[in-house]
Amino acid sequence: MIARDRALRVVLAVVGLAVLAACSKKDVEQPAELTEFRSTAKIDRVWSVSVGDSAPKLRLGLAVAISGNAVFAAAHAGDVVAFDLATGKRLWQTDTKLRLTGGPGAGDGLVVVGASHGDIVALDAANGAVKWKSRINSEILAPPAIGNGTVLMRTADGRVSALRAADGVQSWSAEQQVPGSRCVAPLSPSSLAILPSAVSTTVG
Repeated sequence: MIARDRALRVVLAVVGLAVLAACSKKDVEQPAELTEFRSTAKIDRVWSVSVGDSAPKLRLGLAVAISGNAVFAAAHAGDVVAFDLATGKRLWQTDTKLRLTGGPGAGDGLVVVGASHGDIVALDAANGAVKWKSRINSEILAPPAIGNGTVLMRTADGRVSALRAADGVQSWSAEQQVPGSRCVAPLSPSSLAILPSAVSTTVG
């Protein structure tokens, strides 16, 4: 009798699973039919240049900055180059003789880059001449933000340092423990430094 009851329970369980499977197949939502996509915008390459050599890929905060009619780029080997925005013509090139890891940032007539040991170099945006040099105590892995007479530098230890755009003298620094934001550049609209942790610090 017990064996019979067990067999009956097994049969009912199998039937129940079969019913559920049938229902689930009916209830499955079918994927939407793919439609043909046609591009409505045509993108033409105006110009293309290369800065630096094919060095091994590193986690660097090197990017491109635009200010006025010029585009600025930097290479890990140390070169900072300015190009005409419309034509790609090289305007100037400066060898900082540093292993660059962050930048460039452009604004207030400056082009600023940072290096692996905390070295900072500010160049004249018009001709690439060195305006000033400074140093902070950590690796720079984000492009600086420049505005309102201030250069903001974010370093690998999470600290944000404000330097005077006129001479590179440090005005203040603030430590923000922000995991995973090593390569995020701070912003400097108006008189605020906006950090990835949504904390704002008044400049000046």
